[in-house]
Amino acid sequence: MHRRKSIRIQEIAEKAGVSVGTVDRALHDRGRVAQKTKDTVMKIAAELGYAVPKTIDRKIEIGVLLPDPSTNSYWEKPLEGIVQAADLLNDTGLSIHLQLFDYNNENDYLQNGHQLLDAKLEGMIVHPKYKEVTFELIRRAEQDEMKLAFIDMNVMEIEPDYFIGQNIDACGALVGRLIEISTRAKEDIWVVNPYHDERLPISFQRERAVVNFLTKRGQDRSNIVIIDLPLKDKNASSFFEGKDSPKAIYVTNSRVAETYALMKEVQHFEDKETVFIGHDLLEDNKELLKSEKIDFLITQDSTRQGREVLENLYKIVKSKQHKKIETLLPPSLVTKENS
Repeated sequence: MHRRKSIRIQEIAEKAGVSVGTVDRALHDRGRVAQKTKDTVMKIAAELGYAVPKTIDRKIEIGVLLPDPSTNSYWEKPLEGIVQAADLLNDTGLSIHLQLFDYNNENDYLQNGHQLLDAKLEGMIVHPKYKEVTFELIRRAEQDEMKLAFIDMNVMEIEPDYFIGQNIDACGALVGRLIEISTRAKEDIWVVNPYHDERLPISFQRERAVVNFLTKRGQDRSNIVIIDLPLKDKNASSFFEGKDSPKAIYVTNSRVAETYALMKEVQHFEDKETVFIGHDLLEDNKELLKSEKIDFLITQDSTRQGREVLENLYKIVKSKQHKKIETLLPPSLVTKENS
């Protein structure tokens, strides 16, 4: 049987009902896999015509600590990109260990991180959502001389070997220009930072970028209202009470739909008269966009983000290089017409 070039480890994993990492270990005879599972994987691989490489120069195992897409759908695309890259690199000896954590659960993040560290890997990809407990994980990683890559959010104090994420300054400039052409002098602008358990560093970075852009362009700082919005607070909507209706609203992360709903409980601004900007193509956000309740969503090529974070960390681990590098992705603008 000739091998179909399109056969992917992911296809085998889906048919076998196991993870991509389990398939990789079974095919390449590395790590612990139950014999029954290994037999199933090998049988499916043979049926699909997947040719297992005979020799590998060096085995490299990399851990992946990302939010579970079932708890935040944004992460479907980065995870898809990582799986794509893992499949392309499977003949080189690379295998990945996936640990997906609840996006809204700090303890789950920490526990999954320690499970990866227990595996004694050579590298680890992390979305460091919870900054303080990330320090705990990184101490262990550094003891094992593990190479680190951060995706989508950086922690400057840690200085990972590789970082890939959105170009924050470019994002601030894009949002700032949208606000600038939609408002006049003395009209209020709201910059809203919604959060669940703790404030997100990336929200603060985006806030600063857009405020710096607007003030440098002559916007009066007194007309820019910063609102930190604790979504778990039962009285969260009260944070919008007593404020004049804004001409522009910018939500600094993906919690756009939740923020919009809370605003509408106490505010009565006209959607068509207020420019509303947020982040990420989550389904609830897309519905607001398509119904013209909000105007713009900012995103980036998330599949590329996942693909490149694994490809580049793999190169760093294999070459044992020490230079810190980063990739900053340009922001993309999504409207009702191109969503």
